[in-house]
Amino acid sequence: MTLIRTTTAYALTAFASLLVSNTAKADPTDFTFTGMGTNGTVAHGSFTTSTILDPFYFSNGAIYSAFSLTLTNIPGSGPSSVTFGLDDLQSSWLSVDGSGAVFIAPYGSYNYGGPFFDHYDLGQPAQPYYPGSFTYQTILYYDGEHGYRDTITWSTATVVSSSAAVPETGSTFAMFAGAAAVLVAGVRRGRRLDHPTWAFRTSGTTGRSLRRKPALRRPSQ
Repeated sequence: MTLIRTTTAYALTAFASLLVSNTAKADPTDFTFTGMGTNGTVAHGSFTTSTILDPFYFSNGAIYSAFSLTLTNIPGSGPSSVTFGLDDLQSSWLSVDGSGAVFIAPYGSYNYGGPFFDHYDLGQPAQPYYPGSFTYQTILYYDGEHGYRDTITWSTATVVSSSAAVPETGSTFAMFAGAAAVLVAGVRRGRRLDHPTWAFRTSGTTGRSLRRKPALRRPSQ
């Protein structure tokens, strides 16, 4: 009986720990990167994402909360520099190789607006050295595919800052964590766990918690 109670206590403690780990959310992480064009274009960029970037992860966009990219020394006619923002680059690709290195491929368009609506375009990314390398390249156009300007090779993305994940707090977590704690305490004191009866008690700041009612006793024969 003692062995069963001790084993159950350990299992419930592990269950409570699992609840904590499973409700943790990834905090935003900031990255920087660079790029160099075969015709001399120089690129500097940064982005922020809350996505957990495990090895071999891939995304074709919509995971960024911030994104900025500036190109300078652009050859040919048109402006010699341009800055893309988040709305321009939400479709950018991102890959993670087996070692955890993050590779970014800016993909999108910046439009100067009227009256001429000239625009710089970063075409669909390619990985010319794959599978040996996950490095991306994109082609830079001015006013469409007939205005080829450069082929830009992108560096790996480097982490600038990241906050530690903070466990989620709320009624769901409080309810299950509280239940696990009460069960562990009951097992350690040798109480029966056959048919516990539970009642909810609401707290204004911590949400719902669980309180165990005394078990119903059978009338004596």
